[in-house]
Amino acid sequence: MEIGGATGSSEGTESPSPGPPPLPPPRPWNGWMTLLWLVVLMGVWMSVQVAFLLVFLAIEGGSMNPDRLPQRLEDIAMDGDFLGLATVLTAAVICPLCLLLGKIKRGFTGTGYLALGSPRLRPVLAWSVVVLVVGLLFNLAAPAMGVDETPEFMLDIVRSTDWPVFLLVGVVAGAPLLEEFIFRGLLFRGWRVSALGVWGTIIVTSLLWTLMHAAQYEFAILAHIFLLGILLGYARERTGNLWIPIAMHAANNAFASIESMRLAG
Repeated sequence: MEIGGATGSSEGTESPSPGPPPLPPPRPWNGWMTLLWLVVLMGVWMSVQVAFLLVFLAIEGGSMNPDRLPQRLEDIAMDGDFLGLATVLTAAVICPLCLLLGKIKRGFTGTGYLALGSPRLRPVLAWSVVVLVVGLLFNLAAPAMGVDETPEFMLDIVRSTDWPVFLLVGVVAGAPLLEEFIFRGLLFRGWRVSALGVWGTIIVTSLLWTLMHAAQYEFAILAHIFLLGILLGYARERTGNLWIPIAMHAANNAFASIESMRLAG
């Protein structure tokens, strides 16, 4: 009787069976697939730019003499109006494509994959101030390093524009969205959980971003761009939000644009 009573008491207090174990968090694209998507995005980027260059050439009209065509294409490619519009157009194609590549990965939304949550104003302002201070310090140190704080080709671009607003929108809005969606967005998400880890991802994305500008700037400015990329990547990791490096990138470009317009007269 005692045994039976003990058994009954034990059964009466038995815990319910546990439910199924929680599902593991979704995994982003692996390192190699992320690299493949980078190649695809760069191909789309170049295709959009070349297509718009040809459209711009046709709109301008004039002589299509084969001997003069290369020079005309080079002149258009360095035209401020073309650069501004082409950057905005490219961003309008690449940014949705990045969102789509995030969305088709099981378990993610496009905005979730790229970490495009609503940011708080305070970190946006704080990180933007940091990047502006870094830019100001570089400008102050540039003469001592024998470097022009604003390269001559940037001044030429500013002087070439008939509609400065196109150039400003392209540089301050289009370029930060375009580049950050790729480097601190899609690439960062995939490579962060790869063998590269957090700091490997920050360094590699910064290096690739710097190499993208290699044909435009001298070594000291490229070093500054690389360090800026490290700062943008660190902010992305620290805040978990892509809008922070986008805002920082926009602040840096706005500062550089204002300085270029001042020097271009």
